[in-house]
Amino acid sequence: EKGKNVAFLTIGDASLYSTYHYILRKLKGIIPEVEVETVPGITSFAASAALINEPLASGDEPLVVLPNVTESLGQHLREFPNVVLMKVSRDMDRIITELKASDKQGVFVSRCSSPQQQVVRNLDTLQGVKVDYLSLILAREKVDTEGEG
Repeated sequence: EKGKNVAFLTIGDASLYSTYHYILRKLKGIIPEVEVETVPGITSFAASAALINEPLASGDEPLVVLPNVTESLGQHLREFPNVVLMKVSRDMDRIITELKASDKQGVFVSRCSSPQQQVVRNLDTLQGVKVDYLSLILAREKVDTEGEG
């Protein structure tokens, strides 16, 4: 209203599980004529896949992104070849157990692109460990690498 420019910064992408859109809705309700430009960011799971040099999905494979781990995690792991598990700090031990029972291998990434970045490929080492809130797991079908040159 005073002619000033304002910015709202967020980590990741403002269009995916971000507080940004709740604030934008409120702002538009108060000042409907306000001009807003949303600049896309890079999702944590896209950055994590790039970090570990693995695809999120290949060819015609579907990808499912789960914002929290539900009781149907096992079903999702069976149904989809590629699964992104967000907010894994809530139930890490159960996730590890479900992944072991599935045909998936998981890679844990925490605080991707920050100085505190952590990548763990052996999820057993995280059993019983309290992990950071800004953590996820990329799960894919196990790949047989024998015979690859």
